[in-house]
Formats: sequence, structure tokens, C-alpha cells
Amino acid sequence: MTSISNNPRPWREWVWLYLGNCVVTAVLQLGYVLGIALELHGTTRLTFALAIVSQAGLLNLIPALLTAWPLLRWRRRTGARLFAGIMFALLQVALLADIVVFRLFQRHFDGEVWNILTTKGVGDSMQVDPASIMMAAAIVFLFISVSIAFALWGAPRLASRRLRFGLATILIALLVERTAFATMDLWDHSAVLAVRDTLPLYQPLSIQPLAKNFGYVCSEPYVMPNSLGLLQLPRHPLGLRPEAREPNILFIAVEGGRSDALDDQTMPNLSQLSRDSFRLTKHFSTGNETRFGIFGLLYGIPGNYWVRALKQQISPPWFDLLASHGYEFKLLSCGDLNYPGFRQTCFLKVASALTDHWKTPRVDRDRVMTDNFLGYLADRAGQPAPPHPFFGFVFFDASHQPYEHPLEDSVYAGANSGEINYLKLAISPGGAQALKGSYLNSLHYIDRQIGRIVKVLQDRGEYDRTIIVVVGDHGEEFGELGHCGHGSSFNHFQTQTFAVLRLPGETPRVINTLTSHVDFVPSVLTWMGITNAPGDYTTGKPIQGPEIRDWTLMASWQDTALFNGNSLAIFEQLQTRYFDLNCQELPKYDPRRASSAETARALQDIRIFLK
Repeated sequence: MTSISNNPRPWREWVWLYLGNCVVTAVLQLGYVLGIALELHGTTRLTFALAIVSQAGLLNLIPALLTAWPLLRWRRRTGARLFAGIMFALLQVALLADIVVFRLFQRHFDGEVWNILTTKGVGDSMQVDPASIMMAAAIVFLFISVSIAFALWGAPRLASRRLRFGLATILIALLVERTAFATMDLWDHSAVLAVRDTLPLYQPLSIQPLAKNFGYVCSEPYVMPNSLGLLQLPRHPLGLRPEAREPNILFIAVEGGRSDALDDQTMPNLSQLSRDSFRLTKHFSTGNETRFGIFGLLYGIPGNYWVRALKQQISPPWFDLLASHGYEFKLLSCGDLNYPGFRQTCFLKVASALTDHWKTPRVDRDRVMTDNFLGYLADRAGQPAPPHPFFGFVFFDASHQPYEHPLEDSVYAGANSGEINYLKLAISPGGAQALKGSYLNSLHYIDRQIGRIVKVLQDRGEYDRTIIVVVGDHGEEFGELGHCGHGSSFNHFQTQTFAVLRLPGETPRVINTLTSHVDFVPSVLTWMGITNAPGDYTTGKPIQGPEIRDWTLMASWQDTALFNGNSLAIFEQLQTRYFDLNCQELPKYDPRRASSAETARALQDIRIFLK
């Protein structure tokens, strides 16, 4: 009997299977770039196309090597082909999942994404609708079926044909693009990073060390200062003057409360409150997602310190100051605060005052949470002696995807509640515009709850001795600049929030200058009568004071951004990139770019509390 290994066809069958899947991978990788702005032109764009081909060849080497022995040596051909089809299908399915993650959040599936998905409480913030699950299951089934069919019937029938052209294409693409990008790296590091950050597992070739040995002066990429070191907050113990005021303090945070949602139709109660308060029209969060926004709001420092606070388990120092002056804490959240880690940071020392689990349907949580807070206010009114002042934190969540709301809050017609197909959004982010009506309806629902709280404070005589802050934790985008939701960009749709600050006795006014989440803590403590200079405990500026902010910082998991009112400077790990307000990259000498003085002060704020 002739051995299968002596038959020339098995190795050709194996190579055709590899080449066929390389084509599929190359086509899939177009999903990383179609509809997403990449500043690549001319030769760089052509070389990027070659990188897609060569990276497809490299990625498919993984299943190719796993299936080489079965296809070349197994005598049971059907079993070997079935195994090979499944292995190649798993690569394509994993790649497709990564494309969906990348298009939604502008990052690849990595350890941090896995950590987010496996964190306790993530189900309260991330819900996948049945339509998305069914569509995903259908796509996975399709990919596996096609891959197995090609392995069983397609590749064997192509085994008699020549292979030189296909293999040569991948090899030439690999050599040309690696050489081209290695050369570009000598003067344009951004082109290399664009490929590395866009294509999965791409490892660029660099000849900078060799070029420097021959005296060539290379462009030096910006290196983001690391966050090593211990967080020291505050720098000196906090104290209040003997005659300090001790008001009630109420922070109301609204999930995804973008700036333009504050109007008389969508949020009439908050709009009315803003007329009796400071209304901040140019206000920005300290991040493009919840953890960085709430962190900056409650700590008064930039979001890039989050990781250190979590590792060292440091809570906001001004909470200790309030506790030492007899403040009660009443902390409520519609969502589980194990995700995103607020039980281990912001509320570590006051966890006994925190309620973040509700035995009620999701759509009812905001109302039930408000009932709980109003019950707390009623209990205070029933006390025989004047009660201690309170610090309240109320975090509304109905405006988080999928934007659920009661029927009575459907002020914008035609909007569905609780139905989002994430796969469709990954294919076409502009389709998110259809969700905006539902989002605005959910804010109307939240606004009714805010109105109930304000009315009870007024009826019980607490309003005039209560500092009230109402703010979005971050913004929310609906395809205006090619994204949906939040966490994928620093553009103003995802970072600019509505913000209202009521300080009892202060004259209401509209503030049209730049403000930040970090400004609320010093605003409250300055009004109360803190003895410390703001630099002891915050990078913020009191909003009621004379200082005007020229720029603000915003953080994400990977990068930090500086916004100066005219442009964004994004400090990435190995470079700084500059964008206008529409997220179009700015040329090198554009006057809208952040100045060197602004950049220097921003970098100081990023490191000032590290020792």
C-alpha cells in the first residue's frame, strides 16, 4: 500500500487551504479600516494595503502549523480535513470578534478587555440584546460551515493546481511592506504606529538602532511618562476653618449625560435648576468612560491616577474630612459598583452607606433608587434634633445603553427602548442616530427623578443649605464622528457633559469658559472654608473663583488627552497626535495645536501627586 506521505497532493492541499484562508483574513481585515479615518496617503496607503496581505499570511500560519501534521500524515483524510477546517474557522471567528470590539471601542481584544468582561457587576453596564446574539451565532455557524466545506472539498480539488503565484504574493507583500515601514520609521513614526494599532498582533520592523549607529538622526517619538510611583493624596492633611460652613452636599451623576441634552424639552427640571445655579456650558469630563469620569469628579484629580488609586486602595481624602465633621453618607447607584471598581476606590471607607443592588427590573431602578433617597430625606425630617449634614451620591443609569425608559417618558416619538443590535453598529456606526431618541427619552425619565429630589429638598427646608452638583459622567456619541456610545474617542460628543453647580447664596450665572470634573471638589471645599491651598489635594480650580481654565485633561485606558478649547493633543505611549474639534489630524505647524507651555503644565498635573 502506498503511504499518504509519498503522495504529492497532501502538501498542496495543505497550502491551498492556507492560501484560501489568507484571502478570507485579508478581506476581514478591511473591517478595521473601512469607515474609520486613518491619516495615510500615497505610498503609505499602498504599503498599508500590503501590510493587510502580509499580516493575513502571518496570522494564518498559526492554524497552518497546527494542521500540518494531520493533513500530511493522517491516513483518515476526512478527519484531518475536518480538523483543519475547524482550526482555520476559529481564527476567522476570533478575528471577526476582534473587529467588532475594535469598531465599537477603537481597541483590540486584549487582557484589559477580558478583565472588563469578567469583572463582577459588568452585566449592569454591558447588555447584549437577543438579536445580536442570534446574528453572532449565525455568523459563527456560517464561517465554520464554509471553512469546513473548503477543507473537505475545495482545497482537495485545487491541489493539482500550481501554488507559486499565491505564495509569492504573500512573500512579496511581507518583504515590501516591512522594508517600506522600517524606512518610514526613520522620519515618520506615526505611520508605523497607525499600522501597529490598527492590525491585530502586528509587529513592525524597525531599523532605527542600526541607522543611529551610522550617524543617522531619526525622528524621536514622544514617550508618555509612566505612572510608576505611589499616589500621595493629599500632599498635606486637609482641614477646615473654625467658622467653616457645613452644608449638605449632593452629587448627582447621570450616565452618558452629554452637554446638548440639557434643554427644556428633554430635561425640564434640570433646566429649571440650572437657572438657580451655575450652568457650565463648556464642561468636560475627566475621561471618555465611567471609571475615569467619576474618579475625576470625586477625587478632583485627572483620570490617569485611577490605576494607582485602585492598586493602593486610596479613597477620596475629602471624604475623611467630611466624616471627621460628622457628615452622614448616603450613596446610591443603579448599577453594581464592583464594576468599574468604585467599591475598591471611591467608596472603600464608606461602603456600609452604599446601595447598588436592586431587586427590580432594570427600567424601574432609577425610580426605585430615587424612592430610597427620598425615604432617607423623610427619615432625617423625623429626627427630634437637627440632623447632621449629609453627603449624598446618586448615580442614575437609565441613559446607559440600551436606554430603557417608561412609556410616559417617550417625548421623542419613534424611539425604541431596550433594543440595540451591536453587530449592526459595528458595521455602520452612523446607524446609532436611530438610537438618539431613545437616549433622550431615558434622560427625560432621569430628569423626572431629579425633579422629585429637588422638590422634596425644597419642601423639607433642606434646599437652601444643600450644595447640588448634577453632571454627566461622560458624553455619548451617536455616529456624528464615526463612533457610537463612549470609550472610543476623546471627541466632544463623548467627553463634553452637561453640568450644574448650585452653591447656596451664590448668584446664579452661566459660565461659558472651560471647566472640568476636577473643579467640583475644590469648588465645594473652598465654599465650605478649607484651610489648604487647592494644590494640596486637587488639580482643579474653584468654579466660583476668578481663575479661568485654559485647558483640561481627559483619560482613557491607554491614552491621556489635553483639550485647549481649539484642539486635542492625545498623549499616546510613543507619540503625541493633534486633532481639531472634528477629530481631523492637524498639520505640524497649525496654530490651534496645544502650546509647549500648555503641554508642560498638563504633564505636571499628570505627575504632581506621584512620589
